[in-house]
Amino acid sequence: MSTLSFVATLFFLFAAMMNPQSLRAQTLSFTFGSRGTGNGQFNQPHGVALDRSGNIYVVDVRNDRIQKFDSNGAFIFQFSIVNLVNAPVNVAQGVAVDGSGNIYVTDFVQQFVQKFDSNGAFILRFGTLGTGDGQFMGPDGVAVDGSGNVYVSDSITNRIQKFDSNGAFIFGFGSAGSGRGRFNQPVALTVDGSGNIYVADRSNNLIQKFDSTGAFLFQFGDVPLQDGRFIGPVGVAVDGSGSIYVADILDMSIRKFDSNGEPILKFGTFGSARGQFNEPQGIAVDSSGNIHVSDRFNYRIQVFRADTDRDGSTGALDLDSDNDGIPDSLESRLGREVLDDPDGDGIPNELDLDSDGDGIPDVIEAGGQDEDGNGVIDDFRDENRDGLADRLLAAPLPVPDTDQDGIPDFLDGDSDNDGASDVREAGGVDDDGDGMLDDSTDDDADGLADSVEVSPLPLLDADGDGVPDFLEGTGSTGSGDDDGCSVAPVRSSVSAPVYLAIPVIILMMGRRRAGRRCRECSPPSSPIRARQTSRASRSSHPPRFNTGE
Repeated sequence: MSTLSFVATLFFLFAAMMNPQSLRAQTLSFTFGSRGTGNGQFNQPHGVALDRSGNIYVVDVRNDRIQKFDSNGAFIFQFSIVNLVNAPVNVAQGVAVDGSGNIYVTDFVQQFVQKFDSNGAFILRFGTLGTGDGQFMGPDGVAVDGSGNVYVSDSITNRIQKFDSNGAFIFGFGSAGSGRGRFNQPVALTVDGSGNIYVADRSNNLIQKFDSTGAFLFQFGDVPLQDGRFIGPVGVAVDGSGSIYVADILDMSIRKFDSNGEPILKFGTFGSARGQFNEPQGIAVDSSGNIHVSDRFNYRIQVFRADTDRDGSTGALDLDSDNDGIPDSLESRLGREVLDDPDGDGIPNELDLDSDGDGIPDVIEAGGQDEDGNGVIDDFRDENRDGLADRLLAAPLPVPDTDQDGIPDFLDGDSDNDGASDVREAGGVDDDGDGMLDDSTDDDADGLADSVEVSPLPLLDADGDGVPDFLEGTGSTGSGDDDGCSVAPVRSSVSAPVYLAIPVIILMMGRRRAGRRCRECSPPSSPIRARQTSRASRSSHPPRFNTGE
């Protein structure tokens, strides 16, 4: 890894520690690719583009080729850019596809844009080395509008140029600087259905928007980090509703903004697991709103679903994005006011089928039925296509708060406040005492552990009264040895400066050691209760959770 990548990684890790609550999630649909030179393998994937049929085009930089895949990630064919000037190497960067399936690729070394037909056969090239009209010093991003015009960003001369489909120069705009309409390393760009142009201005840490004539409209990215400040924007895409997506290579994240540049969500962390990134680079969004990201040093493409629960409703049109029976509006409000992502898996409550990570689906803890254990409310019908089960309009789930502590059961690791974690009382394994199911592997990234989707927890009822132990306050199975010892706190997402985390960690380690020695602890002293009531105690009366809002 280069020195720059190493420094960037360290920077990200510190930024993530300072702002863990800023991390959001989009449900991962699938990934494809691995490191190598074979078909479907990559060595530093860069630009990503989509055609009208949903086929995926990837610039495979170090393998000196462009690969085409179908919408499911199955390899179709590959081709290489043409060496026209006996250059020692070719360095393809950006890729775009027009309405006829023609493919445009920028070559950073030869200073060309090359055009290929839908089968990868060379058609023409345009551009020469220089700073004049139609010339390039560092052609990087490329985009095509609905009329077939081609836009190219030059990260060396700090300008954008527009050409017709045959490569004839039309106009250019931009210059070096930090003011509006000026650039410092413009890399990627995209064009929306109205012809507006969006530019990822990397070293100014901005996205700038221009109209179809190149006139400046607005910019964003210079607000506080938790609201959307960039530290390395290198990819930009726009969906059919005008939402803007940005890949930040140093923050290791993807961010979504509305058409005015206001933050909507953020997802991704540094790493190699599914849904994590090691330098996200190119980004493209299909007609259904699915997000395609090239993950450079994980050597793969990751695709994230827009319709997370696959019920046909997306975005603001889906009132229950995970079909757990709890409206997104309520889960989002509770995330702001009570607990946001209590299990620390990076998936926000409204997309998480098991928000507190106890192995009991949210739908069950909210008072619904889930006989098949998949985390989705049973008998789902949605005739009005609003994403919320029709029967819940007349009879919303009760979303109980069994111990009346202001934290609803689906966010509460100890719903009955008996000092024994819900996961143990439900028949799960929690040997590390963190209040969450030990086997938390979640390959489908829906927030519910794969193990309980296959084999749901039995929801033990020791006294056979029809009320499961985790709601009854008996503590009968709590800690495994029936001594009522407190469980360790569930991970929370409270933001704090890094230096403040050190004494907190030391204190928590000391408390955990003391907790292991505990043999006679009363339920009110449970650290899981202390943490979870910290926010709820702001009011002397617990909130009422109305799912009909």
